[in-house]
Amino acid sequence: MGHHKRHEHSQLCFGSQKTSTTTSGNTVTVYSIGYNTSANDVTVGLSWTPSGESAATSTLNFQVDSPYKLVAGAITNSGVGGSSCANPPAGTAGFQSKINYTTLSFFGVQLSNIGINETFADQTDDYIGNTWPPYTAGGALATTGFYDNICEINVTPPITPPALPPQSPLSSTKIDHGSQAWFVESETSGSGVEVQSDTLQRYQDHGLHLSIVSPTR
Repeated sequence: MGHHKRHEHSQLCFGSQKTSTTTSGNTVTVYSIGYNTSANDVTVGLSWTPSGESAATSTLNFQVDSPYKLVAGAITNSGVGGSSCANPPAGTAGFQSKINYTTLSFFGVQLSNIGINETFADQTDDYIGNTWPPYTAGGALATTGFYDNICEINVTPPITPPALPPQSPLSSTKIDHGSQAWFVESETSGSGVEVQSDTLQRYQDHGLHLSIVSPTR
């Protein structure tokens, strides 16, 4: 004779209504509309009476973590060719600067498989007669880390001034700059938790992030 165990589901909501279901095991789902700044400062106490058994209680302390800051890593500069900055081949028609980052939570956990996006504002020319195209904000799913792809390739008609492969030493000729902000938890530009602000500066043969502020809260 078969026996069927009924799986019960409990739910606690802090500040907003949420709905969830479970198909195996007794679970409790806790939703939060904010994040913590101290460890273990959320306490949940449960009391229940299983069918035919004595009352039982349980207390759990935990924290609600959140995206917090970016940690800058190595910068690689290379010469590129082709007509697109999406996976360009090696060449001498321009440059690609990859500025690498990892994303940390407030409690120091490295975040992976999470959305990352950027915004731009106040783009300003530093080179008189500059015809380089404006910055384009993007978003992606960051698996472990990610890099900002600062790239420029000469096209037809040629841009002014022409983009160069990285020189030795790197060029000091400034092309333009603008305010850049980074957000985590979404691939949609401007959505999620802001984790960094900086100035994106393009030079004739490379790009940099300057005046980095991270975290921003």
